[in-house]
Amino acid sequence: MKSIIIALMASYFSAAAELPEGYEIVHVPVYADGTSINPDGTLDIADTTERAAYKKLPSLKRSCAKGSAAACFETATILQNESFTWIKDLPASIPYLQKACSKNHIDSCLLLTVSYFNGTGTSQNYHEALRISRKLCSRKIAEGCFNTAISYENGYGVRQDTIEAWEYFGKSCDYGYQSGCDNYTRMNKTR
Repeated sequence: MKSIIIALMASYFSAAAELPEGYEIVHVPVYADGTSINPDGTLDIADTTERAAYKKLPSLKRSCAKGSAAACFETATILQNESFTWIKDLPASIPYLQKACSKNHIDSCLLLTVSYFNGTGTSQNYHEALRISRKLCSRKIAEGCFNTAISYENGYGVRQDTIEAWEYFGKSCDYGYQSGCDNYTRMNKTR
């Protein structure tokens, strides 16, 4: 008989779903430190990188609460890490990005912009993504100019305007972003 393992954080439950023929449910408790018990009774320890990140989170959260933008950003990146399985929490990462971005932490603002553009961990919000991108561009952050150009070119959160897009691609290029240069050249050919 094949087993379907159901990992539990707090308590056992019974699965209401129908199982394919020849399968059984095996309940496996998973503890907050990332360890669990394998079906054969041996201790299974989660990836050590994830465990180390998990252990760092309380300290990072305290530092963030005290005003450290870098700690807020690191907390968010841990919570958004695709390779983590049991501490990944996209919605929980957004307030940390917002706090760090409000303190002008560039990487936080860029990641928050991507989150708003894609609806990752939050509702898709082109207007907010564009607002942050413009702010970054005004600080001569090339990726902010590039994201603003993409918004204008495609009409994300703003009326589509290829002239504005071309200008922002140009700024992105001027600030050293190759993709901005490539798109500026592409748009020059169609003007």
